[in-house]
Amino acid sequence: MRWVVAIVGLLAVIVGAVVAVGEWAVRPAVERAIAADLTQTYALTSTPTVRLHGFPFVAVALTGRLDGATVTAEDLVVEGLTVRAARLEADDVRVDPAAVLERRATGTAAEVRATVTVSDAAFSDYLASLDVPLEVRIEGGGRAAAIGSVSVAGFTATGEAAGTLVVSDGIASFRADRIDLRAITLGEDGPGVVVAPEDVPPAVDALLRAAFAFDVEIPTVAGVAVTDVDLSTVGEVTLQADVTDYVLAGTAPPA
Repeated sequence: MRWVVAIVGLLAVIVGAVVAVGEWAVRPAVERAIAADLTQTYALTSTPTVRLHGFPFVAVALTGRLDGATVTAEDLVVEGLTVRAARLEADDVRVDPAAVLERRATGTAAEVRATVTVSDAAFSDYLASLDVPLEVRIEGGGRAAAIGSVSVAGFTATGEAAGTLVVSDGIASFRADRIDLRAITLGEDGPGVVVAPEDVPPAVDALLRAAFAFDVEIPTVAGVAVTDVDLSTVGEVTLQADVTDYVLAGTAPPA
């Protein structure tokens, strides 16, 4: 009977050792390899942090599926857009068991929920890089303001527009429901001549107001094209997306 107990004890030790190796050696190595692969594949300017879900890791990974994964990154610059933070929550991650045992990166996610946070100052800098002469201020509660000077047909107007910023199919669009033109001048060279609002031709006035609207393409972040936006936090543009069949990693070498 003692030999049975001894064998059971030995098996428990072996299982515990396998679990320990999986948690403290294999899992971190695969996470680092996936992070390296993401950085290379999507040309990220900083290496993300990857956390794979599922316990015990090796046993779960050998089935070819993990519960999920979390990818976080900070201070990314993507095609001129500075991202304060990005977070991807992946569900139903499919992996190659052989690659996991070799501590290589591989895998796709059936579904990914992505959140990308950009400060309104960084978003304004991005607009400037696209020659949009407006500073965006996020006021919270789903509201935004666009402030700046626009020029049409020799007239220049300085003002502020209040409205909403929406995102659809990777395009961010601002439309105003209130526009306050504070100063209007006529003349392309020098300070120009001040013009009273009532003296501005109606067609020009309409064009000046229309110039406070914009449509700009938002670059993909880590391969994710944003599809929605949240303006509930003052000073922040929170871009969101739901993605299916996301390529989490390919064939990056072991870290």
